[in-house]
Amino acid sequence: MRKKPAAKAKRGKTQGHPPRKHRLKSLDDLRRFLANVLNRLEAGELTDTDAKTRAYVVNIIAGVMKNSDIEVRMTSAQDPPMKLDLKNLTPEEREAIRSITEKLVVAGV
Repeated sequence: MRKKPAAKAKRGKTQGHPPRKHRLKSLDDLRRFLANVLNRLEAGELTDTDAKTRAYVVNIIAGVMKNSDIEVRMTSAQDPPMKLDLKNLTPEEREAIRSITEKLVVAGV
């Protein structure tokens, strides 16, 4: 038996609120969106099915973002080395670079 269009339209609606548009451009955006979904689920504003669907989509988007980041890193690893701007580094980062540089010099690289 087919669902009625009216019943289908109600699915996923919040209590009198218009649908929100989210800009999910970073993993931090996805984390905030997922926290919002959990809060709305606990408040009874979303059904379990809607929350699961949104969490599934967030998981897919996160995977795509991570894969894109790896691809960018691999591409940039093939580019000539960039000059390192030491002004914006923390003292710990500077010490790590100094230590690595010394090891490379000792190794003859």
